[in-house]
Amino acid sequence: MGWQNCCEDRGNSSKINMNIGKSKAGDCTLIATLHQKYINTGFLSSVGLPFLKLLYKSMISSQYAFCFIAREDDKIIGFISGVINVGRR
Repeated sequence: MGWQNCCEDRGNSSKINMNIGKSKAGDCTLIATLHQKYINTGFLSSVGLPFLKLLYKSMISSQYAFCFIAREDDKIIGFISGVINVGRR
């Protein structure tokens, strides 16, 4: 799956030029940092950055999980991830 380009008109003549695509192993540090900074409640927020990096690296490489990132001007601005089967590796 390639990158999807999403442009949104904000109504004030400024546009968001965002690309969405599958994340790669090299993205796990930035994804973990976003998680730690913006999702500051719940169990995963308490485990620390090294664990979050490992978690997202494992999810990115697993056939039973997914992780997509949103980029704006080559900067990761968001992500979504999940698993399809929690009983498998």
